[in-house]
Amino acid sequence: MLKVDGQVYRFLGREDKPYNQVIATTDIADYTAKYTEQEPTNDWMNLSFSDANWKTGAAPFGNTKAAQTNWTSNDIWIRRTFSISNLDLNKLFLKINHDDNTEVYLNGDKIYNKHGWLSKFEYFPIDENVKARLKKDNNVLAIHVKNTAGGQWIDAGIVEEPAPKKNAEQPCLLIRTCKP
Repeated sequence: MLKVDGQVYRFLGREDKPYNQVIATTDIADYTAKYTEQEPTNDWMNLSFSDANWKTGAAPFGNTKAAQTNWTSNDIWIRRTFSISNLDLNKLFLKINHDDNTEVYLNGDKIYNKHGWLSKFEYFPIDENVKARLKKDNNVLAIHVKNTAGGQWIDAGIVEEPAPKKNAEQPCLLIRTCKP
C-alpha cells in the first residue's frame, strides 16, 4: 500500500476477499458440535443419521491449549447441524483448518478430502449442485479427521463470497491510471 496526500492506494498484492459467514469458524464466533472418537456406522455423514448418543463439545477440537474440546484419540467424527434463513446464496466455500487427514461432507455429499494438514484457514469452493441441496433447516456439516502424527486440530465452517456490486468501480491496478 502507498499513502499519498492522505489517500491509501493498493498497488501490489492481492486484496483479501471479504466473506459472509454462513456457519462461522471460531475465529469469528464460538460454536458447539456433536462428536465421537469411536468409529460410527458408515452412514454417519448423512442427514438421517442420529447423533443423539454422541458428545457435545465446543470447537475447536484438538490437543493444544487453544482447543476448547480435548481430542486425544487417532480419529474424531464431528457433526454440526445448522439452519440458513436465506437460501439465495452466492458462491460458497468451505473454510477449514485441520491436522491431519480430513474428509468433509455437506448433507451427505463429500465436499473435501485431503491427506495432510493445513497451517491456517483455507477456502475451498463448494460445488453448485451441493449448494442447491441446502435447506432452511436441518443441514449438517460432517467431518472426519484422522491424526497420523504430531498435533491434532479441526475447525471448519462455511462462508459465502458476496455477489459483485453492480456498477462498482474496478480496482486501481496502477497508480498512474487511477482516477482522483
